[in-house]
Amino acid sequence: GSVDQLRWDPKQSWLLGSASGDKTVRIWDTRTGKCAQAIETRGENINIRWSPNGQHISVGDKDDNISLIDMRKCMAVHQIKFPYEANEMAWDPSGELFFITTGNGTIEVFRFAE
Repeated sequence: GSVDQLRWDPKQSWLLGSASGDKTVRIWDTRTGKCAQAIETRGENINIRWSPNGQHISVGDKDDNISLIDMRKCMAVHQIKFPYEANEMAWDPSGELFFITTGNGTIEVFRFAE
């Protein structure tokens, strides 16, 4: 599958996350050039964001599902299916708020608590 987006881990500068069309998020160790983790998700992934503390990754797929991956467990712990187009995602610098832009012209805001 295609690799659609890359993001660096904000705390461990040698780790790179990729969102892929093969329904995985892969974590790459750039010191070795090898895949350190392959995490299964629900759909064909097109975007990826690390939380500011590096403990979570959000990933969006072509079917407007947003998955939240806990990097301590290397698995999806929350999934949201949107009834409309979910476009871009961003965490606020504190990691407490999560934003999603939508095809409806709105910005959805979620409070994130562990």
